Amino acid sequence: MELELREGVGVGGFGAAGAGTITYSKNDGEGKAPAHQYFQMGQAVPLASLAYPRDLFKLDHTFDGWVDSDTGRLYKQGEMVSPETIVRLKAKFTLSEQQEEADENVN
Repeated sequence: MELELREGVGVGGFGAAGAGTITYSKNDGEGKAPAHQYFQMGQAVPLASLAYPRDLFKLDHTFDGWVDSDTGRLYKQGEMVSPETIVRLKAKFTLSEQQEEADENVN
């Protein structure tokens, strides 16, 4: 998932000074990425939350939230953020404990 900030882009793509867009990508996950979010710069906005675990998933992995691809900071679903501080986010997945145990038993 990537968070893209574009000044002068408002809802529906109509220009508005100080408006921006948050876009998401799946980061090799399956399902669909959350819809774009539109916001006014300087206002806190919640990051996308998944309604169901299978909305966005990766086989044998758990979804941990959204990670800033530049800084590595992990954000939780629904966390309030100030868009000026975020450039790109992507979905974060980690190998599930059950899969780790299965891999250890094979070795």
